[in-house]
Amino acid sequence: MLGFPISIAAATSLLVIAIKAAVALMFRSGSIAVDWGIVTPFTAAAIVGVLGGRRIADRVPARQLTAALGVGVIVVGLWTGLDAARNLIAP
Repeated sequence: MLGFPISIAAATSLLVIAIKAAVALMFRSGSIAVDWGIVTPFTAAAIVGVLGGRRIADRVPARQLTAALGVGVIVVGLWTGLDAARNLIAP
């Protein structure tokens, strides 16, 4: 949308997500018990996904990656909106 290459847009998005997750974990770690048995596998899967995604991104044309990212954002937005609407209707 702003004319950035897909690699910059995707990396920026992932960085923002990582920062938000780290801050949330810091704030919650003092008030609730963190189940590291759940957190650790998800973190490991995310790292594997990033490394695997980079290999895929090197082989797939930028236009296709841009389209896939756009579809992903729309799907997540719709899912979030539907979930929020459902919770407003029947809390």
